[in-house]
Amino acid sequence: MGNDSEWLKWVGLSIVVSILVAVFFVKNNRHEEQLQNSTSNNIDTSETNIQTEAVNHTTQDVNLDSTDSSAPPESYDEVSQRLKSEVSDSNNEPPPVSLFIADLMVARNVKWEELNKIEKTNYGSVMKDVQQEGMKLLCVQGSVIEIYGAESRQRNKIYDVGIMDDKGRVFRTIAVGSTNNIVAESRGKFCGQVTGRINFNNAIGGSTTAPYLVGMFDLPENR
Repeated sequence: MGNDSEWLKWVGLSIVVSILVAVFFVKNNRHEEQLQNSTSNNIDTSETNIQTEAVNHTTQDVNLDSTDSSAPPESYDEVSQRLKSEVSDSNNEPPPVSLFIADLMVARNVKWEELNKIEKTNYGSVMKDVQQEGMKLLCVQGSVIEIYGAESRQRNKIYDVGIMDDKGRVFRTIAVGSTNNIVAESRGKFCGQVTGRINFNNAIGGSTTAPYLVGMFDLPENR
């Protein structure tokens, strides 16, 4: 009987030790898994930080390139010619690129002499192929049909002007700079870049298609 009791004690102790060992290994395994997950998260975070730094570095490179003082400054003509692909026809409103060109002229403080360095075109060529002649300079001398002030997208003062030349051809324009004492029925010379053609309803109930120009009047204030 004494031997059986002693034997049972040893069996019970062995079971308890086995349970404690099992618990220890389970906890240890969980700790290792948590450590691995934590390490993996840290690695992912580090990789994300590296990627973010790489993006920032790329942006800085672009900014440095765009502000490179060693690069020669671009003329107004060079900048505006990049928008040639935006030249288009429109109905009853200015071609969309027109207001952008107006603001660009104001921002660059373009004067008559600089404007007239742009390659020139003529009425017939514009009406034939406006995409080909887009952003070239077209000049017209004639009578002002109408003129009224407006604001550009950048809140610059501009003028919406209709002009008819001595052959009866109509031009729609945005004038920047000074218009001095020009009013309806005044005569004057206007030069502007071709931004498209406009089809609009006229006063006699029909429609008229005309070149659309952005530029200025030949005035001392614009020289």
